[in-house]
Amino acid sequence: MDNILSPYALQQLAKDNGRKIAECCHEAGISFTTFWRWKERGAKISLENYQRLLAAVSRKIVKD
Repeated sequence: MDNILSPYALQQLAKDNGRKIAECCHEAGISFTTFWRWKERGAKISLENYQRLLAAVSRKIVKD
């Protein structure tokens, strides 16, 4: 997993798309704690969880 976005970049992408990282974690089916451990403690994140989280943060909120 050399070419992955950092947790900080994923959090910024979520923000840029009008989303909170916690709601993206929920949508991706992963615990916010998993994200937090990856971000704050350098824990490993599985490729599957990373891909699901990336898909969730990449979705833009469309406001009417």
